[in-house]
Amino acid sequence: MTIALVSYMFFVDGYQCLPTIEGIKAWTVKSFVKSSFVFFQLGVPGVIMILSEAFAFQIITFLSTSFPKSQLAAQSIISTLASLAFQPPFAVGICCSTRIANIIGAKSENYKPAMKAIYILMIGLSIFNFSWFFFLRNRITSLFTNDPEILDIAQRLAIIIAINQFLDCFNILCAAVLRGQGRQRIGSLLSLTTYYLIGIPLELFFAFKLDWKIYGLWIGLAIGVNFLSLLEMVIVNHSNWNNIIKESRKRS
Repeated sequence: MTIALVSYMFFVDGYQCLPTIEGIKAWTVKSFVKSSFVFFQLGVPGVIMILSEAFAFQIITFLSTSFPKSQLAAQSIISTLASLAFQPPFAVGICCSTRIANIIGAKSENYKPAMKAIYILMIGLSIFNFSWFFFLRNRITSLFTNDPEILDIAQRLAIIIAINQFLDCFNILCAAVLRGQGRQRIGSLLSLTTYYLIGIPLELFFAFKLDWKIYGLWIGLAIGVNFLSLLEMVIVNHSNWNNIIKESRKRS
């Protein structure tokens, strides 16, 4: 994969962005510091957006070790399926982020049809992920084990995940739009707040205080994800595109 990508960049398309001798000679400390500052200003919050969500899901796996082996086994099945369900909207989100960034960089007014397309994709992916997780949960979980106790737990959890997946697709694509707009800082603050001040505390409360065990962990996380999705949708829907374009000019 790496060899193919590097070969494509060098021999097909992308080599135009590679530094030339003349370009290297033109580099100055001032330009390097300025470009590095912009890079980290956008990059660090972007990393926080991704990692804060990834760690929030991994915490469930760590906490589930406190429960019986059957619940831990069911958690392994569900986390694998949830990771699989994450891939399509995340891949589409990369495309959406790139498209929005191109529109902003071109100072174009075409963001309206682009956002309409993104909203349609959000709804379509949400329905798709919910449907296969909910309606096919018995068949899919049976591919992993034939233990009736583990299957029962996994199938019950799949219902919670299916509901969570419906709004999580909105979260993933709205987060992609925020990254395309250059508003990673807002996205990272929302992610940290909803996961670590709402989702995880609720996980601990439901799982250990109310003794809902593995179900409580996923319900708590689902509430955090739903809060995040709703907040991101409000912020994206009320975007001031003129200010966003002006900010992008300052960074260029």
